Amino acid sequence: MTTALFTLPFLTLVSHSVSLDPCNGPNIYSIERPYFPDQIQTKDSPTFEYRFKWVPAESGKPTIVVLPGGPGGTSIDSPWTPPEGFGALYTDPRGVGCNSDVNLRIKGSTLPPTEFYSTLNLAKDAMAALADTEAALPIFFGSSYGTMVATIAAGLAEKNLAPRPVAVVLTGVIGEAFAPGKVFEGYLEQWKIAKNEGRVSAEELSVLNTNLPWNLPSSAWARALTELMLVGTLPDYDYLHHLVGVLDQSSTEEKNWLKNLVSERVTIEAEPGPELLYQTIACHELSGSLFSSLLDVDFNYSKGELIPIEGSLCNGIPLDRPFKSVDYQTTAPLYYFQGENDPSTPLSQALVHYQSQKAADRTFVTVPHGAHSVLEIGLSDCESEIFNAIGAGGTNLTEALRLCKIPSHVDHRSRN
Repeated sequence: MTTALFTLPFLTLVSHSVSLDPCNGPNIYSIERPYFPDQIQTKDSPTFEYRFKWVPAESGKPTIVVLPGGPGGTSIDSPWTPPEGFGALYTDPRGVGCNSDVNLRIKGSTLPPTEFYSTLNLAKDAMAALADTEAALPIFFGSSYGTMVATIAAGLAEKNLAPRPVAVVLTGVIGEAFAPGKVFEGYLEQWKIAKNEGRVSAEELSVLNTNLPWNLPSSAWARALTELMLVGTLPDYDYLHHLVGVLDQSSTEEKNWLKNLVSERVTIEAEPGPELLYQTIACHELSGSLFSSLLDVDFNYSKGELIPIEGSLCNGIPLDRPFKSVDYQTTAPLYYFQGENDPSTPLSQALVHYQSQKAADRTFVTVPHGAHSVLEIGLSDCESEIFNAIGAGGTNLTEALRLCKIPSHVDHRSRN
């Protein structure tokens, strides 16, 4: 699902530019891709240039295929780097990032976006790029919505339609499409837990409930609170727990940071590029009640409660091809990294995926105080050691997790 939109001190949740022109920088390659890969006669389909970034691995080391969230997230311009010696294939979906130019042709033509934009097509594009590199030992790495892309790609490999991965790593996992209205439930449940566990105490809430600071609207405060829930507990900090402390007694610098964070959430407008991709895929495959292409869900805040605002992005668009992980079986080893306090892709979603994969060895890592995309965020201090363990077959994963500041639980299930 859509990830958070802001930058916290020492933590970046969205990609920031790392070069003046990342789409024509070092290690950028391109292949020609059909608009409609499922056409019986692919040669009859229009084509576009699909760009990707490939950093080759050292001999004998895996290549991590980065499948970003969203739908509409990108990775070519991402600061994320693989462990030393590993290769990386960074992908931007058709229609966004370094492949955004094709979106303009779709929007200004009679070509049907519902056939152009699909998770299946995004997976096929990424797999075509991987095949072009001929990289050995690929690890599919899906985060949030990218777990859907990784799941489908692994299923394609079973049919010899994609390179076979040595492992599939999933974090912030989607197991199936959300039933009507269920997309809000994870946020409401985690807000309740945050209050019950004292991450936000009754005394602290009174600061907000008495009078919303700086006269900023309740929706802006709700957006800030839900985004902080997405972050969860970091190795050294819990922003949600210290939120009202910033309001009440912290330095001017911290107060200014918080004021800017909330102020920027008063009005959020979708970028024109990812909007068509997001709406087409998310509404047809994920949920029928989404708010916008930048906010999966939206809330107002009132007297300590989050009040859902019903979304209208999917009005008139049927949820007619709902994602089901059970439809894409793989025999590749699966590694799940799931935050127990994830509001966007709740633990129940990951368990649906985990329980649906009957042919694979599965390792499920639960981070009790982690939230969304917990491998890159909550376990960031030991992420390299985790990937090294997975690349070596997973036998040392438990030892790698012991190096993390945040504790986790590991469950292993062999194929049935």
